[in-house]
This record gives sequence, structure tokens and C-alpha cells, in this order.
Amino acid sequence: MRFLIFAIAAFATGVFSAPAPQADPIRILPSNWEWDIADLKGPGCPDLNYESGWKTRYNYGQNTMDGSEIYFTVFAYPYLNASIPAGQTSASVWCETTLKYTEFSKPTNGVRGPPASDYRLRPHKNGTLIGALYDLDEGVTAEWKFTYHAPAEKKVVDSISFTGPLKNKYQSDNMLNTPFETRNQWEAPECGATTVKFRIDLAVTADKAGKKGTATSEPRTDANGNPANYGTWVGVSFDFEKCT
Repeated sequence: MRFLIFAIAAFATGVFSAPAPQADPIRILPSNWEWDIADLKGPGCPDLNYESGWKTRYNYGQNTMDGSEIYFTVFAYPYLNASIPAGQTSASVWCETTLKYTEFSKPTNGVRGPPASDYRLRPHKNGTLIGALYDLDEGVTAEWKFTYHAPAEKKVVDSISFTGPLKNKYQSDNMLNTPFETRNQWEAPECGATTVKFRIDLAVTADKAGKKGTATSEPRTDANGNPANYGTWVGVSFDFEKCT
């Protein structure tokens, strides 16, 4: 049986609570925006030109509707998985991603407007989402580390660990490196278009040889009718400020 669990992890202890909803919230956001993958490096995200299977790709976006102004853009990483080989005690994989963000002006007659620069992107509004499938023996740990290339004074590293026994369990979690009230957030250097760069590290480690451990994604049939990893979900959070 597969269980879907939502949880929050933080380095510092504290109670997570979202801001109280406003009766009529004032939204601070552009008319339209778009996220694209600009660059991928590492064994956990090979080249974008695939002949089969699922691609490393944009998956979906979501936003709150209660005035708390938390947005996520979620990407799928089919090759971001690790499994301990027989006779060994660890396995790891990494991926470095550069995302391109573009703001657009109001649409006209149903057509999206040209690029705009009326708002400034603010990454890491509320940590990082990670969704993966785990099969871990007792004494085996899967650890995720998510390092943003933020300004020098804002070192942002989210991390979360899962320890077995976990049998074919899917978990979707929000990694927070600080309590919600003091999250590490920074502003893009300019209004409008910008980039967000980060590195994802996954390590699966056993306390002794002979134990099994895998962190991967759910298999789904691809366009060619073959079963393939659908992709580990990674969600980047953000919000906006109005430029003057």
C-alpha cells in the first residue's frame, strides 16, 4: 500500500503556521509569468534531448488564494534517484539547475503581453518541496540537500532526511532550513526577468553492507508505451514585490 504524507522539516524547532487569511486580500503579483529550464548539469539531470522516457521538465505551478502570497513552481526529475549497489553502503546523485523566470504584461485579446519589469521576484518564500518514492531497509537513510546560489550574505541550504524501514512509500515534504517566521528569502537583483540557480544532492546511506535502499520516483508509462520514472518532484517557492 502506498501512503501520501505531507510534512515539514526544519533545522530549528518551531510551530509552523500560515498567516491568517484576509477577507479580501490585496494580491501582489504580475499579470502573467513563466518559468523555463535554462541549463542542467550533473548525472541527476542529463541533457534535455531525450529519445525515450520522461524528460527533466516543468511540471506545474501553484499559488495560495488566502493572501499569504506563497507560490511554487514544480519541476520533475526522472533521473534524480539513487539505489545502493549490492555489497556497498552508499549511493549518491546530484543535479545543478538554472531556471529562467520571465514576467509578462497584461494580455490583449487573449494574447499574452510582451515581457515586463514591474515586479521583482523574491525566491525562497517558504522553503523547497520534494516528492519522491522511498524503499529503505531499517538503518538506511535517504538525505536531500538543496543549495541555492543566493547572494553571499544569504546562504540558503534546505535539507531533509528519511530513515527506514520505508517500503514503497511516497512522501511529499516541504524542506525548511529556518522557522517560517524567519525564512531565508532574497530579492532578484533586477525587476522583471531573472534566473534562479540551485544544486540538488541526494545520498542514500546504510549502516552496514547488505542492506537495501532506494530513493526514486513513481513509474509511469511514457509516450512510447514503456514504463519509466515519472520524475522526483522539486518545488521552488517565491513571491513578488512591486517595483517603483
